Amino acid sequence: MVEKIPLRKTIARLDFPAIIAFGNPLLDILVIVKNDDLFKKYNLKIDGETELCEEKMQELIADLPPELI
Repeated sequence: MVEKIPLRKTIARLDFPAIIAFGNPLLDILVIVKNDDLFKKYNLKIDGETELCEEKMQELIADLPPELI
């Protein structure tokens, strides 16, 4: 089960600045990851762009390494 945390609260918990952009494409969170596990799990491309439904976005946020949240 994925804990539903509003994006605003998730970003507020970050220890470093987050980049948020509005427009097309929309960038919700910028994180630096050490491997490509999340890319593979969510079928994301490096330097790509995609729009995820809220459910998948919440799952991805929940999968972020604890030190990033």
